[in-house]
Amino acid sequence: MNKVFFDIILKKESNYYGSQFKFISFVRFDNDIINSITVNFNTIINLNFYNLFVDNYGTPKNIFLKTGKKTVNSKEEDDEHKTFKQILKQNFF
Repeated sequence: MNKVFFDIILKKESNYYGSQFKFISFVRFDNDIINSITVNFNTIINLNFYNLFVDNYGTPKNIFLKTGKKTVNSKEEDDEHKTFKQILKQNFF
């Protein structure tokens, strides 16, 4: 099966249990089943956030911390009508 990655940057920050985020990513396989959803929070998750999350969804199997991110290439482009802007980045972790 092939994985398809979708990265979404929201127009404005959203709030989830008191923590701000603006970036969500999905991993989908050929069978159209979402395998993974990742939310990148702008702050450190505190105990209050964690307890509210566990109360609603149960204890997570994994919590991953990304460290050592290095941007090696970045390019910003507008469409011809200046109604859409995209930023392409190549990162290593």
